[in-house]
Amino acid sequence: MSRPISGREMSTSDDWAEIPRNGTLCGLKRGRLYLLAVPCKANKFKPKVRSVSLKDRPNQKTGKRLVHVPSLLSFLNSEADKQATEAAEMARQHEEGISK
Repeated sequence: MSRPISGREMSTSDDWAEIPRNGTLCGLKRGRLYLLAVPCKANKFKPKVRSVSLKDRPNQKTGKRLVHVPSLLSFLNSEADKQATEAAEMARQHEEGISK
C-alpha cells in the first residue's frame, strides 16, 4: 500500500523522508516542517516530530534533514483528535446554553 507524499508515491516501509525544497510533505511546506522537526525558539527547543540531520562534518552548514514520517503522522493525528474533542465540547456547551 502507498500514500502520496510530496508529489510522489511513498511506500509504507519508508519511515524517513527528506524535507522538500519545493512542494509539501503531508500537506506541510518546508518552513512549517522545520518548526515541527528542528529544535528552535519557536517550539521551545522541543520538536514535536522526530528528524535527523545528515552532515559530513558536525560544523558543516549544509546537509540533509530527514523527517520521521510515522512521528509526523502521529503528531497530525493527535492534533486532529484534539481539535475534534474541542469541537465536541463547544457543541455540548452550545446545546446546554440553548436548552436552558
